[in-house]
Amino acid sequence: MTQLANVNALVALSSKIPGFNYSPTTDAGGDNTASMTIRGMNSIITGPSEASLNKPLLVVDGSIFNGSINEIAMTDVESIDVLKDASSAAIYGSRSANGVIIITTKRGRSSKPTVNLDAYYGIQSWTRKPQMVTDQNEFLNRRREAMIAAGSIDPSVGLDPAQLLNAEELEVYNAGGWVDWIDEVSQNAQIQNYNLSISGNASDKVNYYLSAGYMKQDGLIVGDDYKKLTFMAKMDAKVTDWLTVGMRASYYNASNPGQIANIQSATWLSPYSHKYVRYDGYTDWYERYANGNVASPFWSSSETTSYLWTDREKKYDNLNGTGFVQIDFPFVKGLSYKFTMNAVKIRTMLICL
Repeated sequence: MTQLANVNALVALSSKIPGFNYSPTTDAGGDNTASMTIRGMNSIITGPSEASLNKPLLVVDGSIFNGSINEIAMTDVESIDVLKDASSAAIYGSRSANGVIIITTKRGRSSKPTVNLDAYYGIQSWTRKPQMVTDQNEFLNRRREAMIAAGSIDPSVGLDPAQLLNAEELEVYNAGGWVDWIDEVSQNAQIQNYNLSISGNASDKVNYYLSAGYMKQDGLIVGDDYKKLTFMAKMDAKVTDWLTVGMRASYYNASNPGQIANIQSATWLSPYSHKYVRYDGYTDWYERYANGNVASPFWSSSETTSYLWTDREKKYDNLNGTGFVQIDFPFVKGLSYKFTMNAVKIRTMLICL
């Protein structure tokens, strides 16, 4: 799975584990952990606010993980186990009712420091891109049929642009203009990821693993882009034959846009529209009302749904730390006690300019 260009560890599990359902995201860097399920749902969902009621418990390196799955770089993952049976209930109790996903990250293996660099670059494309009408006569004929059905024109009217188009559309038609709005709001969706790790196992006493990663993913729609920076440090030391201490720390910094171009508007806005403003000195500006009184997909109708109206960005800044002490009682073979302490700092900001 680490050889595939997956945004996070759960995406990599899709279609590989029976009963595991993780829905594809609709934006770059999406996190759908709230709606994922293992072997069906235990609770009936009545609205979006209750989607997380069926969310499985996420455990990373033996500790319950409350952060975003995007904080874990795929190249840092050693193994993933999915549980939803009596064994998970015996370990984690009622919190495991929806199942448990156990992620184990990598450790040092060699006595000498090992350096790994993983990098990839790719381009994403539409799975099913909306197919818009590209023939002018077909568009006029469909407009005519719709207007006849609505009772706006008499059935005897032919393909006369003057009677089928409004004033703004007719102006564009006479000028030979045509805009494919789906193409206009789509962008070249590039994805690139870089991860560097250093690991080792010094004299079988001290085991360490350090990693840093950077990902940039563009979505298919203009304005949809995601960037993240991750760091992880793991170390454990065998102090004596019966005492082991260790720690794991991770840092996650990410940003993605709060608003993208409106694809819904792009699917129904007339191709006979003005893409740019027609006044001298502003011809490189997007026209707000591309079709008379209909807002452009780039502007939309309000600042909460507009790509151009305001600069909105979500930022994430998370810090996660875990420390443990394990005692292996020498007088009882196989008996040990592990004390774990975990601290989490999660900060999410919505910036509007």
